[in-house]
Amino acid sequence: MLNEILIKRDAKIAELKNMIAGEMTAEKRASVEAMKSEIEGINKDIESMRFLEAQEKTEARKEFGKEEKKANARYDLFKALREGVNGLTGLEKEMHDYGVSEYSRNGAGYTEGLVIPQMILSQRADVLSSNTDKFIKTSQDSQLHVANTELILGKLGVQVYNDLVGNFDIPSMAELTAAFVAEDATSTVVTVTDAKATLTPRFIAANQIFSRQLLNQTSVELQNQILNQFLFAVEKGIEQEAFNQMSGLTTSNAAYTGATWANLLALQSYVPYSNAIVTSRTAMATLKAAQKATGSGNGFIWSDGTIDGIPTYSSSLVSAKHIYTGNFKEVVVGNWGGLIVLQDAITSKSKGKIEYQVAKMADVKIANTASFAKMVLA
Repeated sequence: MLNEILIKRDAKIAELKNMIAGEMTAEKRASVEAMKSEIEGINKDIESMRFLEAQEKTEARKEFGKEEKKANARYDLFKALREGVNGLTGLEKEMHDYGVSEYSRNGAGYTEGLVIPQMILSQRADVLSSNTDKFIKTSQDSQLHVANTELILGKLGVQVYNDLVGNFDIPSMAELTAAFVAEDATSTVVTVTDAKATLTPRFIAANQIFSRQLLNQTSVELQNQILNQFLFAVEKGIEQEAFNQMSGLTTSNAAYTGATWANLLALQSYVPYSNAIVTSRTAMATLKAAQKATGSGNGFIWSDGTIDGIPTYSSSLVSAKHIYTGNFKEVVVGNWGGLIVLQDAITSKSKGKIEYQVAKMADVKIANTASFAKMVLA
């Protein structure tokens, strides 16, 4: 309907152009004014229809969101695991088929296994959205008790790209600098190179064994915890890879091996900007116990969660005694599709257990290594 009105308006405008051409008489002027009024009326109709169309789209998005939540609430993870790919029925089959189509669309490839699509995962706890409190659990009022590593990438402001298609290039370049130039002087030319980091879909997997008795449970809370553990295992692998890459960075200054205030301040001079400092757990213990200067009352290097006012974090995934600083927004994570769950019902069959491999297509890269500085304590 809107398209028909747009065509009608275009025809009226073309007609008006023809009317204006040539000598303007009183009769023609009246016709022109009438045509202008008609076109203005059509424009108002178009504006109204576009407003209505926008409202309908908004309502449709709301309704789609409701359907997503309904699907998420009804999705039975244990039923999907019990039935297996070839025996899936109902909503679980519908979600699996949708997940397979996600992988087909993004070019990451799919061979076998149960797929839990992003639609389901997005309604659950997201590690990379700073919801790590949902994963740091040591005691719960359920049958699942887990002590997990704290994940910190979400707190560092890393860039996360979801629903990628094929390889994803992230170009990098030196910082541009502008300067006032005297008359007749030549400004400095900066050449943009084609340096880039490329996110490529890679297979990241973790294994978990469940008893057949556990899979017969109907507790929604327990299913959510199992799914959260699936997600946690993958996100932990991504975070480990990020810090492995940082471990491979060249030490900024081999002389900086002591846990001193001067060394930590000097480390900042190697980067143009720092939004966080990350250390190993051993380095954390050293820095929290080290004073800024000899003598009491000078304060500790790491105090109130910061070093020199910069938010500071530690992780057991960081190499021992390592310290990194820089702009962690230059760490990029890519995701392709949902989780793939592969079942092995044979290996532990005699023990009444089933082994599952949980996998995902993902990647992590440091987009610009010049954004980071590194030191290693002696």
